[in-house]
Amino acid sequence: MKVVFTFGRFNPPTIGHEKLIKKVESVAGSGADFLIYPSWTQSPDKDPMPHEVKVKYMKLAFRKYADKIISDPKCKTAIHVVTKLHDAGYTDVTMVVGGDRVSDFNKLINKYNGVKAKHGFYEFANGVKVVSAGERDPDATGVEGMSASKMRKAAVDGDFESFKTGIPNVMPDKMKKQMFDDLRKHMVVEASERDYKDEYAKFQSSPERIKYRAELNKYNREKGTYGNGDGKDASHKNGKIVGFEDQSKNRGRREKSRLKGYKKNQVKRARKKVS
Repeated sequence: MKVVFTFGRFNPPTIGHEKLIKKVESVAGSGADFLIYPSWTQSPDKDPMPHEVKVKYMKLAFRKYADKIISDPKCKTAIHVVTKLHDAGYTDVTMVVGGDRVSDFNKLINKYNGVKAKHGFYEFANGVKVVSAGERDPDATGVEGMSASKMRKAAVDGDFESFKTGIPNVMPDKMKKQMFDDLRKHMVVEASERDYKDEYAKFQSSPERIKYRAELNKYNREKGTYGNGDGKDASHKNGKIVGFEDQSKNRGRREKSRLKGYKKNQVKRARKKVS
């Protein structure tokens, strides 16, 4: 039995990967099976989306080949894939990769042909053939110059318009945007771009918030709802007191200082009235 396969990160899936898959199909022709194996590794920079997430998008981007995309936890590397194919009874195996990876995979996979090791064992009379899907021109536009690294950079830059041009048209724009957001999430882009502490500080220092706190504090003190030593704070809803709750344990030093100052002023005013 004959089989042609490819193995890669597909993180995210691109029109460049579509070209690769079509090459696998072409090499297989009508006389061999063909299979697509996405890797299982994950890292924020080169392999951000988890395996199950990218497989979901692969099946949307490459709908025609959805049943050829194999998610097998035992196939962590290309060597594991070849072992699996050997165990399945295939006697003629061909791997298709990008032109820049042919030499590396040819040496690696055939190094273990007939050798039992941690990955298991496989042996093929003519070894494993590794063929090129074609060379990629990083300076070219369109499919010839598309790469997952360009897509990841677009995600980091927040450039969805450039990002979506690298995805097969069969995927709806809504799903393209979802993949864009997922990629950014797993690359920790949003977290690194946003400074929540700074955002909160700016929000609380806005004139509106300062005015609100001043009015609320004045109202509460005049009504005796806190700062009176009873250990209670007022509960508010829509600007009105609706009940009381235990005094906040998180009241800051500045608030405590204001309360002390307020009490001192009360004492001073009382003394003046007496005198």
